[in-house]
Parts: sequence; C-alpha cells; structure tokens
Amino acid sequence: MKNPAAVLLLAFASLSSCVSTAPQPVSAPIKSILRLEDRRTTGPNGELLQFLADSDAAVRARAATAVGRLKFPNGGTQATTKLRALLRDGDESVRACAAFALGMREDPAAYENLVALGVGTKQDHSALVRARAIEAASKLNRAELSEEILAALDDPSADVRIEAAAGTARWKTDALNASAINTRLAAFVAKESDLRVRTYGLFALERRKAKEGRDVCLKSAQSADVDERLFAVRGLANLAGEPEVDAALTLASRDSDWRIAVEAMRGLAKSKAPFSSATFAATLASASHHVRAAALEAIAALGEAVLMAPMRDATFREAFKRLPADKSTSVRVAAMSNSLLRVSLELMGPLQPDASAHVRAAVIKGRAKDRAEESLLDGIEENWLTLEPEGGEKSLLVRGAQIEALAERPDDEATKAMMERLDDADNGLRLAAVTALLEQKWPKFDVAALARCYDTSMGEVSTEVRFNVLKLAAKIGGNEAKKLLERGLEDPDAYVRRTAHDELEKLTGSAIPWTDRALPEVELGFPGEGALANLRPHVVIATSRGEMEFVLFADEAPQHVLNFLKHADFYKGTTFHRVVSDFVAQGGDARGDGNGGSSWRGDALRHEITPRKYVRGSLGMPRNEDWDSGGSQIFVTHRATPHLDGRYTIFGELVKGFDVLDAIDLGDTIDEVRVLR
Repeated sequence: MKNPAAVLLLAFASLSSCVSTAPQPVSAPIKSILRLEDRRTTGPNGELLQFLADSDAAVRARAATAVGRLKFPNGGTQATTKLRALLRDGDESVRACAAFALGMREDPAAYENLVALGVGTKQDHSALVRARAIEAASKLNRAELSEEILAALDDPSADVRIEAAAGTARWKTDALNASAINTRLAAFVAKESDLRVRTYGLFALERRKAKEGRDVCLKSAQSADVDERLFAVRGLANLAGEPEVDAALTLASRDSDWRIAVEAMRGLAKSKAPFSSATFAATLASASHHVRAAALEAIAALGEAVLMAPMRDATFREAFKRLPADKSTSVRVAAMSNSLLRVSLELMGPLQPDASAHVRAAVIKGRAKDRAEESLLDGIEENWLTLEPEGGEKSLLVRGAQIEALAERPDDEATKAMMERLDDADNGLRLAAVTALLEQKWPKFDVAALARCYDTSMGEVSTEVRFNVLKLAAKIGGNEAKKLLERGLEDPDAYVRRTAHDELEKLTGSAIPWTDRALPEVELGFPGEGALANLRPHVVIATSRGEMEFVLFADEAPQHVLNFLKHADFYKGTTFHRVVSDFVAQGGDARGDGNGGSSWRGDALRHEITPRKYVRGSLGMPRNEDWDSGGSQIFVTHRATPHLDGRYTIFGELVKGFDVLDAIDLGDTIDEVRVLR
C-alpha cells in the first residue's frame, strides 16, 4: 500500500479508487483542471474536455472526475459523450473515474454505453472499473440497467457485489418488479459469505422496506458482528407489529451497543404495541443518553391513548418525574416533544424555562402540535411563545421554532405573522418563514412580499432564502410569480438561477433553453503546497466531552481540508446543534440553529465527492439542496451511512475518540481544533 505522501504523486487525488499508476507531481494541467472544476465550467474553449484526451493518464483521470462534478446538463451532451468514450481507455484508473463521473452527472443518455459495453459485469477485467460502473448504473435509475446490476450480485469481487447491493437501495420500491428484486436480494444476503457485503445487502433490504427480508434479518439480528446486527435491526424496524419481529426488537433494545438499542426502540414504536414497564425502565436507565432519548421518542410515537395507561404505572411516573434533572439535553428535548408534552406537564408540574435553547424550542413545537389545554401550559413563560425579541427570547434556534409553531396553526393570523417574518433582519428567520409557508396550501396570493424578501436577502443564508422564495412563488403561481422567476434567471448565485429555470419550466409548461455561466474564480489550495503540504494531516477536535482525533484527506478533498484548517479558530465555542442518534453529530455553526456558516473565503464551498464510503466516524460536509453549498459546518457519522455515499463530501475520518463521539449531546461545544502532524 502506498503511504499518504506518495499518494500526492498519483495526481494527488487517488479519489478513493480513481487512481493513477504512474507517480507524478501536481502538474500545471492538473492545477488548471482544479480551477475549472471549482468554477463548474468546461472553460471558454472547452479546455476541461480537451484534458480528457491528454497523453497523461493521471490528467485524463483527474479531468474525468472534474467533468463528473458538472451536473447534467452543465457541459452538455459533449461532456457525457467524451466520458463514455473513456470507458474504453487503456488505463484502469481512467475507466474507473469516467464510470464514476457518468454516475455523478446522471445524464440519462449514459446508460446506452454502460449496457452496450457490458461494463460493470463481465467484459471489463478490472474489478475496480466494474464496481464504479455498477455504482453509476444504479444512479441512472433505468429499467434497462436493472438486470445488469442484479447480475453483478454474483460477481467474484466483493467490491462489485457491494455496489450491486447498495445500488438496489436507490430504486423505486413501488415498481412492478419490486417484490422480485427484494426476494432476489434477500436470497443473496442469505448465501453471502463476506460480512462486509452482507451488511450492505441488509442496508438495501432496510432502505427498500422489504418484507421479503424478514427471515434473513431475524437471523442476522443474532450475529456476533455489531454492524450486521445493526442493519438487521434497522430492517426489522420496518416490519414491526409481528410478534416474532417485536420479540427480536425487544431483545435488541437491551443490546450492549447503544446504536442497536436505539434502532430497536424506534422499531417498537412503529409496532404501536404498549411497552412493558420493564422495557421502559431498562431503556430509561441506560447509561447512553441516546437510548434514554429514543425510549421517550418511542413512547411518544405510541400516541396519547396508549400513554394514558402507563401513566398509572408507578415505574413510569417516577421515571418521568426524574426527567427535569437528566443532564442530557437530548433526553429533556424528547420529554417535551409532541404527545409527550401533556404527560410531562401532568407528571412534572409547571415547567421553568430550561437553560438549553434546544429544550425551549422543543416545548414550543410540542405545544403547537399537542393541542393541550391552555391550563396545562400556564407554567411556560410567555416569552417562550412570542415572536418579539425585545425583552424576550434571543436564541435564533428558539425563534425559528416559534415560526415553525405558527405553521401548525392553519389560520389567517398565523399566516400573517409568517409573512411578516419575510422582512426580518435575520436571514435564518426569513428562511424559517419561507419554508413554513411552503408547507401551507396556497390559494392565489399577492407575491409582492415574496419579491421584497427576494430583493433584500443578502449575505449569509440568503441564497437558500432566495431559492425557496422562488419555489414558493411558483407554488402560488400567476403573472407576478412568473415575473419574479424570470428575474431569478439572472440571480448572482448559480443554484438560485437553476431553481428559477426549473420552476419557470414547470409553471409555464414550456421548455426553456439552459446555458449557465461559470462561477467566479476564487483562491484554491493545492495538495502538497502550503497548508496542504501534508496530504493526510492529523487533527484533534477537542470538545466539552473530550478529544477526537481525525485524519484528513487533503489528497481527495483539498478545498474541504483547507476550509477546515482555515476555520480552526472559528470553531472555538461553536456547538453541536444537531445530534441524531445512530446517524450524525453536527456542529460548527456560530448561529447555533443550523442555518449558518460559509467557507473560509466567505462563499459556498463546491463539493468534492469521491467514491469513498461513509463509515463510523467519517467527517463530512453538510449542505442544503444545492450540492455546492458547503461552509463551516461539519458532521461526524455514528455508523456507516451508505445512503450518503456519493452525495456528501467526505474529507476526514475518526481514528481515536470513538467514545467521545458516542457521548456528544445537543449543545455540547467545540473547545479547540489543533493540528497534530
């Protein structure tokens, strides 16, 4: 295996399987490719496409990756045609990068060559190329490719079988042949000997909600391997309500791995069967705050009618009375959510405003959905509920929750209040108002307020406000909405322009030619130079729970690694504003509400997605609907998350401090980021 320093000499980006074989320094052509890639353009004279024919395989491979990051139709049919031609290239790494790029572009025309060449099944001798081609084919979601992908379940390479199994998870589950696919997938998992492959098969069964996977999931739920058990229990959670499945989930709720216990509780909630006092007491006494919170969320999901009976149980009542003293913010949030709010108030008495903004936000949202008698809520101070910041709530997280709560009230007064927030001085609160309004059933409406919001939204969070305003305008319809969408075609942000184009096509029912302009040229970092001289630097993220050590992949995602390093001082004091048990811990937003954070340059960070898979401890970049919307925020995965593969940039991986990752709770802080080597 090549050491990290040598990877730079393979055109710097091994790109997790798109590798060159001849060591080379980062050359002028590759630097040019990086600049064109970041601007999301082929160049004024098609320079990026010309690099696909370079005599150097490393240049061809890197150019193919860059072209793949031009989402179709950017680059036009010529980009797809040239990538398809590279499937016949004599260099394995070039073919692999071209195949992956075709999947990233998602140009429907690409399927013809993938089938004709048989790439991904028998005709390419390289397992690497076959794996990348199967991955690409599954993203194209064409019926013509399904048999090719299913046939790859029998490929001699484990990597190819993984892509074939994971690929089925991308397909529609209501297709006519869905049951046959599920049956074939379940039989594949049952006979598969490779543990890693089997786990991806279980993932696919879970994502497809395949009842045909019941028996294999029941068997795998007893595995000695944690990952196999985890994905088997996730699969069983979709089948809850059957006695044998519920029994397996109850057993799994006491698993020594907190992630499995969490998924088991979520499954039991779906069964709608009342919990026994013993199950509830055991989970609420767990040392893991994730399990305690999941227990409360599961009980809440049972509904108020089911909840009334356990309220008479002494164990249940005493457990609830202890909740205000629970040190976990996640647990206290879960106690305030939806149908649990009424029970919490009756058992714990009048609430005092919690120090945690997350809990205050949960009370507001729970109150809006619970429809509880006002007398039960007398203990909540009025400033929890008001939209006025003066002398009241200052937290942006809570004020956003107040706007979300308005969306639960289908009356003119609430709608008026949401419309007024479109003029708020804070873009994050504007965004909350726009997204809340998008959930309403709109009649014909004067879009003047939307146009004013669009025109005055500038700075951080503003692009997300503007493209959601355009979606809302299209939903309302009418001539004024059409005029606003036409203005959106000239927006300074590329994704806003694309949104305007797509929504205008839907509104008018007419095809509109689309040729977008290149993004502005910005400062880049090159692997092996400056702050990126070390291709695989190790960094520590010191948190209020302890330290986590990561290795960063500057050879694969150089702009993301540079962005992270440049943000090192910025991260001090920021919180983990989002923790989803058995998924991610997300932080790095100075606002604290999940809406903030731009790149170190002040703009949006373009994605650098590679074939690398998400595993436990992957360090990834959050984004909104725009794939090129990275910023300061980061997330760390609790487990393998195959549904994120090929969709979110990975730029690091946890090597030490897994216990700290497991302990991170809502509101915990990042205290320091430092480079070790």
